[in-house]
Amino acid sequence: MAFAEQGAVMAMPHGLRPDTVATYRAEWSRYVRFAQRLGYEPDVPGRDTPWVPFLLWRFLLFRSERCKPTTIFAGLSALAHFGHYHRHVLPTRKEDGNAMLHRDIANMKREVSIIYCSKKGIRGLTYDVQHSTPLAKAAMELILSAFGVFDEAHFRRLKREDRHHLAGSAMQHTKGLRFGHFLYRDYKVASFVLGADGTYRLSTDWHRYQGQRRYVLEFASQPRWNCLRYEVRHSDLTVKATVTAADILRWHFAVLQEEGEELVFRPVAGRRPTRQGRKAWLQRILLAALPLDEVDARAMVEDVTPHAWRAGLAGDLMQAEVAWNMIGMWCRWHSMRAMRMYASRPALGAARRSLRFRPIE
Repeated sequence: MAFAEQGAVMAMPHGLRPDTVATYRAEWSRYVRFAQRLGYEPDVPGRDTPWVPFLLWRFLLFRSERCKPTTIFAGLSALAHFGHYHRHVLPTRKEDGNAMLHRDIANMKREVSIIYCSKKGIRGLTYDVQHSTPLAKAAMELILSAFGVFDEAHFRRLKREDRHHLAGSAMQHTKGLRFGHFLYRDYKVASFVLGADGTYRLSTDWHRYQGQRRYVLEFASQPRWNCLRYEVRHSDLTVKATVTAADILRWHFAVLQEEGEELVFRPVAGRRPTRQGRKAWLQRILLAALPLDEVDARAMVEDVTPHAWRAGLAGDLMQAEVAWNMIGMWCRWHSMRAMRMYASRPALGAARRSLRFRPIE
């Protein structure tokens, strides 16, 4: 190919939004590095030479160690896009041609699903990748009451891990934050601007990969809706205090500054947070706080994930009769269908028989 023609090829447009290109590029880079580790260097299949089915399968198996099937299948779209960009078509659709490789890919996808269902003990090939028990206002109140966090003094008595996770929970529920915010953004105390009204404001983008859209997330000292005010109860179930995310952040930041720390969410000092660690803490604390006779609620804890607070907030706002378009704006949901689905799921609190709790020492 002539030099001019090569330049024209590499200058071809992506035809995608910048944030989508960034997401696809991350998966493509992951594939290229994987191929190079297996000895495909300097000629990487899909980039420099035609695709190699065996290599593609090895990569999907590698990704299946940490990712769910839908994440892996979405990654195939990224590979197909950049393969086409380099003029090597990955036939993820019938109309792409190459029937043999297309069938190989279909079998790979099916095998990934079989492996996933086998690991999870799921019969057949159906799975709900977003099957998470929502954690709503009632869950925040349960945790706060079990820890006895009535004020700053009681908050300071908590272990480091519990302080960080509690602050993270308040942030996630109040603004519907994905846990990915804590994984891919190293928020510092200085990232939050304290207003004269006691409201903390955080300017950030929403997606895992940095894009062009930015949002100002407000943790108000006087929340707009009652579901963002948490009633902390005494052992006799009387309300001893009402706290907000802004209160918890103020207490948390004060401790961090006194200890000379900057990072807002580091449950284990010196280590990046993990989904597994976050999930384990939530499930452990909820089971410790729930009475043993709360059989239905305790069973639902098994499906609690680090994303549970966002769905819980959507349900709280729906019950407060907040308009759907407002819920979408508040939680930054682009899909009305997905938002309604999440908001309609029964939250952990709906399965409880009473407001009783077990104190956590």
